[in-house]
Amino acid sequence: MTMCSYEYIVQSCIFSFIVLLCNCTSASSDEPFSTLCPEGDSGTRAKSPEHHPEEDTFEDVAGFKVQWNDPEDGWDEEKREDLLLIHSKNLLQPRYVPKLTKTGYRKIKIPDELYEFLLEQRNIFDLSWENCGHGAHQNCDRRLDGDKFESKENVQLVGSRRPNLVKKVVQQTLEPLLEKWSGIKLTPTLVYGFRRYLRGAWLSLHVDRLHTHVVSAILQVDQDVDQPWPLYLVDHEDVTQKIYLEPGEMLFYESAKLPHGRPEPFNGHYFDNIFVHFKPQKAIWYQEDLFEGHQERPPPPKWTKKDLI
Repeated sequence: MTMCSYEYIVQSCIFSFIVLLCNCTSASSDEPFSTLCPEGDSGTRAKSPEHHPEEDTFEDVAGFKVQWNDPEDGWDEEKREDLLLIHSKNLLQPRYVPKLTKTGYRKIKIPDELYEFLLEQRNIFDLSWENCGHGAHQNCDRRLDGDKFESKENVQLVGSRRPNLVKKVVQQTLEPLLEKWSGIKLTPTLVYGFRRYLRGAWLSLHVDRLHTHVVSAILQVDQDVDQPWPLYLVDHEDVTQKIYLEPGEMLFYESAKLPHGRPEPFNGHYFDNIFVHFKPQKAIWYQEDLFEGHQERPPPPKWTKKDLI
């Protein structure tokens, strides 16, 4: 049995468990695992996954219909199975990550001094292609005949003149702002970018790494677009928001809890972001895979925000 087949069987077990559980429990908050089941009909709610590869589209948690049979975006059976794994994580992980803020996101202006510093440090002559893995997170490769693939070259990394200084300044500037917004003490984990999206690029809806990417920021450094490119984000009420960032703006968001992505193909010349990630400082934060060994019955939520303050 191949690894992909095994993962698909595990995935099917998780989905079957959720469906059975939702059919057998009431909507009462006293019922164990009741939060795994869809709630109400207000807004755009998360959808339960079904695997129908013969159909041309798959509807994600934001209600966006993914064209998952198009070889131009690298789709094959392996990539479709990977999308189902991402989708299951979008459904399950948010139930276990404590809610930190009222809405889960906030759009604000990048501090002027930081924004000017980033523009000075960005080296637009130092460009490299981002490594493309054959997964469902993005459409960085196309499928040729048989099992052959080639890079679409639609995501680049833009260099900076002093990378270590950029990392230090970004973290030191944003850490107190994100701590004030989230209400908890944070530890910096990653600064990634400048990342440059090119025409046709998209990014599937996903939740970030539970261990390290919990409270995050997207900094919109620069762009040349033919039409605005929205970030889809499913908020705490399970309602899909479309968020537009202009150069000099940034988005704070609870990245391990709220599914987010840019599923619409980018229509423009370039779109430059920096991604900044933090995790809770408290030592009780997750140290292992949340669902490891719990495919049949995921564990109940461990903590609330009070445990992280």
